[in-house]
Amino acid sequence: MKNKKSIYILLPLVLVVWATILYKIFSNFNDNDEPGLPNYHLQSKSKKKIFVKDTFELLLNYPDPFLKKAPKTTSSSQSYNNIKKRLIGKHKINWPNIKYHGRIKNSVTKAEKINIRINQKMYLMKPYEKKADVKLLKIYNDSIIITYKNEIKTITKN
Repeated sequence: MKNKKSIYILLPLVLVVWATILYKIFSNFNDNDEPGLPNYHLQSKSKKKIFVKDTFELLLNYPDPFLKKAPKTTSSSQSYNNIKKRLIGKHKINWPNIKYHGRIKNSVTKAEKINIRINQKMYLMKPYEKKADVKLLKIYNDSIIITYKNEIKTITKN
């Protein structure tokens, strides 16, 4: 008896819920507009919206919270003059004629050497080795990084 009473109560409730769901779904599809065309509302030309550009400026003159010191204020002209003096003070270094011909790797010890030509002389060099004032810093498959008179340069394989 208990089950029949619950069926009589719950069945109409379920039907009402499904009816409202189906009504809401089908009511969106039954517009009187032309099918497939978006619904645009045209406004008259007299109602134009005017947008005003919002401008602002950041105030970045607060102290650094990590250093707990006041920021140093340097004018851009001072830093420009310092950089200009440093660049003018440096002289250009004449690099020797350097050509990288290849790399040799020992399969047992995994040691690498390169075959390099410096001023028409052939050398075998290991990393951090210095020959003819040229020091080898790093070896790659297609290039090497060398230094000559405290200037660093990358040479590619020929």
